[in-house]
Amino acid sequence: MWAMVGLGTGILLSAFIGAAVIEAAGYEVDVPAGVGSDVGRTAMQLATDQPLDDQRVPLALATVLQVPLWAGMVGAILLARREGLRWVRDLALSMRWFDVPAGVAIGVALQLVVVPLLYVPIFEIFGDQDLSEAARALIGSADGWIDNVAAIVMVVIGAPLVEELFFRGFLHRALAEQLGGRGRAGVAVALCASSLIFAMAHFQVLQAPALFVVGLVTAGLLQFTRRLGPAIWAHVGFNATTVVFLVVV
Repeated sequence: MWAMVGLGTGILLSAFIGAAVIEAAGYEVDVPAGVGSDVGRTAMQLATDQPLDDQRVPLALATVLQVPLWAGMVGAILLARREGLRWVRDLALSMRWFDVPAGVAIGVALQLVVVPLLYVPIFEIFGDQDLSEAARALIGSADGWIDNVAAIVMVVIGAPLVEELFFRGFLHRALAEQLGGRGRAGVAVALCASSLIFAMAHFQVLQAPALFVVGLVTAGLLQFTRRLGPAIWAHVGFNATTVVFLVVV
């Protein structure tokens, strides 16, 4: 119960606060993604008949606007702690040194191998789609070192830590405990349910299959190792690969 209350509250707070801030500041949310520089954005705007006064939401501000969402997630865990929940015992919040290289390697493999293979049949049916559009728009809004640091904090550090703590440590383990009496079938239902909620919570239809698979793998790592460390580092590797690929390529 606390998990869904926290997630719903976080989404609502993030939506209302974000909309209010963006409207008050006069930012646009549909500016096309270009490269991070003024020249790249101007060229993109000219090519697509967009106004030259670029009013995209700065990445540093976008990072701040994640705080209400993360606060809702973490707040649900903190409320559950008042009823006796423990970080290590109940959330499996522990890590060993080899979780870092193993988890990162799994995350990189997910991004570079598993996800492309996953979309081969999907693209055969629905045609080619731009999977990196949302991420490219995010990275394209970075201007200067402050925004670059914000990108790392939000995408590579904040999101993996908060989301794994909430969706895997809190939500998945709660579902697995509730369905534990049904054996492997119960665990499978918990894996699929928590991963589906994780994918849907991002509100990205095209990326939903990849997010579902990421959820399955990270929840599987938690289920197999009984530690949240491998799941967190796999998520870090997955997200970091996206950032590096978009920045370098």
